[in-house]
Formats: sequence, structure tokens, C-alpha cells
Amino acid sequence: MRPLLIDYSDGGQASNCRIRSLDSWRQILVSRAAVAMSSSYLPATTDSISLALEAKDPSERISILYQILENPSSSPEALRIKEQSITNLSDLLRQGNRAEDLYGHLTHMRPFFALIPKAKTAKIVRGIIDSAARIPGTSDPQIAFKEMVEWTRAEKRTFLRQRVEARLTALLMENKEY
Repeated sequence: MRPLLIDYSDGGQASNCRIRSLDSWRQILVSRAAVAMSSSYLPATTDSISLALEAKDPSERISILYQILENPSSSPEALRIKEQSITNLSDLLRQGNRAEDLYGHLTHMRPFFALIPKAKTAKIVRGIIDSAARIPGTSDPQIAFKEMVEWTRAEKRTFLRQRVEARLTALLMENKEY
């Protein structure tokens, strides 16, 4: 037996609701994704993430994940989905050796970081910085690190600033740039 979902999209009243199967929701999401390629965001749901992971082309996956992140919703479920999207997007960008895009991703995500706890922000930022540092031939990460340090000072995120500075120091020592 397939699970059924209730669609209240026609006004939220019981007289306007429709019962849909999970497959019909997936079809709706696929059609919305096609439309969303021209619009600004996709709904922050697990179906949207699965749609991104099912895409064959990495650039299409990246595009879908960015559209999930553009969703203005700030419900706890949406924030959790956005965190998953950030992790998946970081992995895709690292696999594609796109360090500059990872650093740009950090800058782009700053409004989102204001919505989640500081500890979670620190975990995400450290993960992205570590992912970018693992990319061979990363060109001059110092600029991005310095920009992150300035942002952490402005946002009064002392612990994160110290971690970013420590990571920058470790990278400089590894490259013997004293």
C-alpha cells in the first residue's frame, strides 16, 4: 500500500483538500523543478533533496541545491533540509575541484547563518573550509580566510574566528609560507 498525503494547497480548508500518492507528489516536484529553473527557489523538503541527488548532471545537482537554499522558509524542518543541502553542495563542489565556488558559497550563506545556532554555523563553516583545503592546487585561500575572519569579528563569533585563524595558520605552515 502506497502512503497517501493530503494536499491543502487550495486554501487549507478541508473542502479544498485532495489526497495524493507519494508518486504524484514526486511528479509535482519534478514539474516544479522544471519551472523553478527559471524561478528563484524550490521547496525545502526531502523530496527536493532526493530530486537533486537523482539528477545525473553535477551542474544540475548544484543548481537544484542552490534553489533549495534560496527558499525563504525558516521553519525547523526547512532549516534542517537547508543544512543537508549545504553539506551536499559542499561535497559536489569539492568533487569538482571548485574551491573558489566553495569560498563564494560561504559568503552567500551568511544570511542563513544568522538563522541557525552559532555552534551549528561553526560546524558548517569549518566543514566547508576543510573541504576547500583538501582540493589540490587551491589558489590562495588566504583571501577567503581573511574575509571570513572579518565576518566573524563583525558578527562577534569569537570561537569560530579562532578556529578559522588556526586553520589558516596550519595551512600557511603546511605550505611553508612564514
